[in-house]
Amino acid sequence: MVQVTRALDTADGQDRPIVTAVGVPPSRIIVAWGDTPQAEYHGPNHRVRGAIQWTQEEDVLDFATRMQAAQAFRVAAVNYTISAQETEYADFCLNVTDMVGQGVPEDQPISIIGVEPLIDQLAHVHHLTIYGFPDDKCDSLERTMVYVWGPGEEATAFPDDVALYAGPGYSTSFLMEVHYDNVHLVSGIQDSTAVQFYYTTEMRPIEASVLQLGDPFVQLSGTAVGAGDHIFSCPSSCTGTILTEPVTILREYLHMHAHGAQARNEVVRGDGEVVHLAQIDFFDFHQQGNQAVQQDPYQVLPGDSFRTTCRYQSVRQHDGGKVHFGLSSREEMCIVFILYYPRQTFSGLPWTCAYNIPFEFCASTWEAPTATETTMPRLFGTTNTTECSELTPSTPSMFRNATESIVPTLIQEPSESTDSQGSANIHASDWLSLMVAATILSGMI
Repeated sequence: MVQVTRALDTADGQDRPIVTAVGVPPSRIIVAWGDTPQAEYHGPNHRVRGAIQWTQEEDVLDFATRMQAAQAFRVAAVNYTISAQETEYADFCLNVTDMVGQGVPEDQPISIIGVEPLIDQLAHVHHLTIYGFPDDKCDSLERTMVYVWGPGEEATAFPDDVALYAGPGYSTSFLMEVHYDNVHLVSGIQDSTAVQFYYTTEMRPIEASVLQLGDPFVQLSGTAVGAGDHIFSCPSSCTGTILTEPVTILREYLHMHAHGAQARNEVVRGDGEVVHLAQIDFFDFHQQGNQAVQQDPYQVLPGDSFRTTCRYQSVRQHDGGKVHFGLSSREEMCIVFILYYPRQTFSGLPWTCAYNIPFEFCASTWEAPTATETTMPRLFGTTNTTECSELTPSTPSMFRNATESIVPTLIQEPSESTDSQGSANIHASDWLSLMVAATILSGMI
C-alpha cells in the first residue's frame, strides 16, 4: 500500500487543483514507483491506477434522496459469458415486453431522472453505451444515444426540470453495448453488468440528449493513425442552423483507444475566441475508456463551433508497423460524447456534428498535422525548470476547503511482482519511490 498526501490546491503551476465538489466527475490517479535509487523506467508491474470520488458519500446520499419517489427499470447482461478474446463488443436489448415486465407503463411516456451503473466484472468491462430505439425490439435504423459509462463514473441525477424521455413517441426499447477486455484470454468469466434507470410518470419540461463530435461513425476506418494530432472541426453553421437558443452541457466525455496520448475539445465563439476547453493531459485507455472531464456545466450558443483534437503516440504494431482507425481496442477512435439539454434534432435525427456525414452544415472537417508542443500544450508544467512556481492559489467556486489535504489509498493490481499473499511487493522505504509516486500523483490528476 502506498499513501500520498497533498493539498487540494498546492498553488504550484505544475500541479492541478483537485476538484472535490458534489456532482463533479472523479479524479483519475496514476502512480508509479521504482525499486532502485536511480531515476529510470519503472517497468510494467510497478504502477497502479484508479479513480477517486472525493465526495462519494455526499453524492450517494444526494442521489438516493432525489430518487426516493422514482420507480426503476434496468438494462442488463445476465450471466453473460465473456468470450476468450482480447476485445469483444456484446449487445443486450431490453424490449417493450421486458420493460412492461419490470413495471414500466406501456401506454404513457416517462421521464428518466437518474441513471446508476451497476458494473459486475469491473476488470473486464472497459466501457459501455446505451441507445434508445423507437421500436419494440432495438431493431430500427433510427437510434438515439442515451448513456455512456467509463471507469470511475458514478450514479447521475439530472437537474430537477430535466429528464431523458422514454415510452410512446420516444425510445421504447434500449440496447446496451458493452466493450469487454479480456487481455489474458480467460475462459468462463460471467458478467451481469446492468444500468438502472430511475423514472417518474410526471413529465419534466426539458428533455436531455447526447451530442457526438469528432468521428463517432469511424469514417476514418482503415486510415493510418501515425504519431501526431487528428483534428475534427465542427463548423459554426451546425449550431447556427440547429440551435435557436443556448444549450447547457452537463457532462463531456472524451474517447480514444490504446494509443491515445492527449485529447481536447474546444468551443469557439464567432470571433475566434475559445470560450471553453475540456482537456485530458494524460490519456490512459486501460483506465479511462470514456473520461468525463472535471468541469461545471456550461453553455453553447447558436453560431459556436467545436474543435476536437486527439493526439496519438508513436506506435508499432503487428500489422506492418501501423495502427489504423477502427472498432477494436487495437485500432483507434476519436469521439466526444456530450450530455446536454434541451434536446435538438434535424430532419428527425439527433443533433450530431461528425466527420463525413451527408449533412454539410453539420459535417466536420478533418486534418492530421504533425504534433508539436504548440499545437496541444499541456495545461501545466514546464520542461526546463526544477523550481516550483510561486502562484496565488486558484479557488473557483466549485472547490470546497481548498487547503485541506487528501490521503488517497491505492492498491496495486495483481501482477508478477506480488507475493504469495497477493500484497504488493513495494519497497516503500525507498525515498525515491515515494518522491516519484507523489510527483506523478500531483501532476496527473
